[in-house]
Amino acid sequence: MYAVVCLVLWLGIFSGIESSLLSNGTVFTGEIIKIGEDRTVLVQVIKTLLIQENVKVPSTVTLQNFEQDESSKGAKGVYIFYVLPLDKDVFEVLHYWSVKQEDFSDVESSSLEEIQQHSHHRLRRSVDICSSTLQCKYGGKCGLLSTGKATCFCPIKCSKKDNNPVCGKDRVTYPNLCTVQRYSCIRQRPIEVQYYGPCMVSSCKEALQEELGNKDGEYSMLLNPKCQRPIKVYCSDMHTSQPKEYLTLAQGSDNHARIYDRRLPPSIRNQCGGLNPGNVPYSEGGYTRFYKVRLDIPGSKIVPGDFKFASSAGKRIPYGTAGDCYSSNRGNCRKGSFSIDLTGTGMRLQSSVRWSVESRPAGIQMQDFQIRNESQVLSAKCGGNCGKCSPTGDMLIEPLHC
Repeated sequence: MYAVVCLVLWLGIFSGIESSLLSNGTVFTGEIIKIGEDRTVLVQVIKTLLIQENVKVPSTVTLQNFEQDESSKGAKGVYIFYVLPLDKDVFEVLHYWSVKQEDFSDVESSSLEEIQQHSHHRLRRSVDICSSTLQCKYGGKCGLLSTGKATCFCPIKCSKKDNNPVCGKDRVTYPNLCTVQRYSCIRQRPIEVQYYGPCMVSSCKEALQEELGNKDGEYSMLLNPKCQRPIKVYCSDMHTSQPKEYLTLAQGSDNHARIYDRRLPPSIRNQCGGLNPGNVPYSEGGYTRFYKVRLDIPGSKIVPGDFKFASSAGKRIPYGTAGDCYSSNRGNCRKGSFSIDLTGTGMRLQSSVRWSVESRPAGIQMQDFQIRNESQVLSAKCGGNCGKCSPTGDMLIEPLHC
């Protein structure tokens, strides 16, 4: 009989409060039995005072967005909670204030009236103070803590069935766009969407920090925040705090750099030499084949002088470099060559990448320069009388398709 009387009286009181305050809300009394560090509390429900249609309040519930004040900090007492349902046993706190537990068991009608009047006053005061002292943004609603301090609560409810991950600019993956809006409301600051889809790492160090793995190997990454196409990146030195990124070159592709290691004899060095390979050794000659190339991810560029995943005969020649000391003739005599083939990596050289030529005599140019497959494949021959060609500035790269 008491429960029926109590519920009727409470419904009469709360029906007088503005509809905006109690829209979709549920009110119950409960005892805090555990306070978490992540703004959550575990509550043993004592009595349900106001309940919305299709909402069930179990005997034990978890409350989120619980702002502790001096009266509630460390106190596992009895409170009246005004909440919004999030899940079957999870609710979000909008308002709460302390009461005496004995007020809700075997009390006289006069005591009930005092509780009702006090609680009605608290909600009424919450509306009045909030309308004049605090402006909540990003969908937040103003409410009062048990000390009378105004604070912002968030009534945004998101469905767990909406599984469309979103990556925020804070590098957090949210289950859906609604959750981004809800956390923006809770934190009272904007959270911008970086891209749709789960957040992916953009470096091997991030892969370590996110505990995606600690062994050398291939990892999927987003190298360009404007492009949502993941790229396979090889992480090396994952046992250290400063792992390095490499792009694995397709098996069978031609990725080499050569400075020809022979010269024509001085007596005929002004000729092209025809099929004469030259019989004078050139000490700066060498041939390097690359199997992986080092990436500088912040700079979006290839590091041409990294030879960790390369094999060489003679001198080690940087990626994209070619030359010879074969002949001083300006004709089609070049023996040095380079070949870049990024096929299968998902990356290509940017159109701004250029090569410069050093030659003696002046005027010797690159020969057979070719760009194919949307700037994924480049090759040329270079040289002269100890001349060479190499990239001017950085070897900038970008995703092939974005």
